[in-house]
Amino acid sequence: MYDALIEEAPYSPHDGLLYGYHSSSPAWATSPNTTYRFGIEAEKEDDNGIMICQAYQGDRQQFLPHSWRAERDGSLGHDGFELISPVYNLNDDKYKEDLGNPVLNYLIHRNTSYRCGGHMTVSVRDKDQEWYTKKAAQIIPLLYALYPKRAKKRGYARFFNKDDYRDRYNAINLGSNDRMEIRIFSAIKHMKQLEWRVELLKLLFVSNRYDDLKWESIYQDLLNTNSPLGKHIFSLYPKNYGEKVMLATAYHKAFEKQYMEWKTYTRIRKLVPISVRSSMMVHPQPNKKNNNGTQLVLDVCDYSQERTTEA
Repeated sequence: MYDALIEEAPYSPHDGLLYGYHSSSPAWATSPNTTYRFGIEAEKEDDNGIMICQAYQGDRQQFLPHSWRAERDGSLGHDGFELISPVYNLNDDKYKEDLGNPVLNYLIHRNTSYRCGGHMTVSVRDKDQEWYTKKAAQIIPLLYALYPKRAKKRGYARFFNKDDYRDRYNAINLGSNDRMEIRIFSAIKHMKQLEWRVELLKLLFVSNRYDDLKWESIYQDLLNTNSPLGKHIFSLYPKNYGEKVMLATAYHKAFEKQYMEWKTYTRIRKLVPISVRSSMMVHPQPNKKNNNGTQLVLDVCDYSQERTTEA
């Protein structure tokens, strides 16, 4: 595939360049009046991928097919690049049609590393920052549960609570008044994974089931695997679905700065990064003296050595 794409490319890969980081606004693949919109940022680390990007963009003379573009990203290695999509309608599947293009399909399947993320930006027409703030509070416990190792206290998808919204590198970035950037998603490895994530966003944003902006509405649907949300997550996590529900509950308490029971904590503590665990408020272990929140985190391994299957 690489050889065929290079042969058909309009430029030499050695003469081409990546665009600068966020050097221009995304193109649009939908109307600005569309109610539910989203964009994709897929970070990759792959030498052949860079060659294809440069061969089709030239010296920043044009975009990739369907107005996608490839940019530099200083957080990645020497072979790193970031694929930026146009703004799509969240309520249709045009993004899948566009990614069927051989060039884009090749690039979306290129290699990733632990440094790579798969950020998604969502905007809903006529909503203000207060709405986005409440929406973030509603969905963040579930996203933390799906990607627990991404939500660290430092880095590019930072764990945050209800009083700590303003950092650009939060797991959900609310720095703009008219959209939210969901940074907690891990690297996009293949189309099936991306499609699962877009369907999750449709359930959380397009469905009117969660218009009340309350976490409890999502939690009730998680308790029912026949609900659209429960069924969607159960399809990927049939063996550890209960674990995801417990994690989501624990992260909700951590977000709201509420105490959680020792029994709940013991079931999820090895699934949560040490730095995040240390900020969780836990009732002391029953019938134990001299126990406190600091001591509870001393019996765990280095989370950087842990591995988990992610959505």
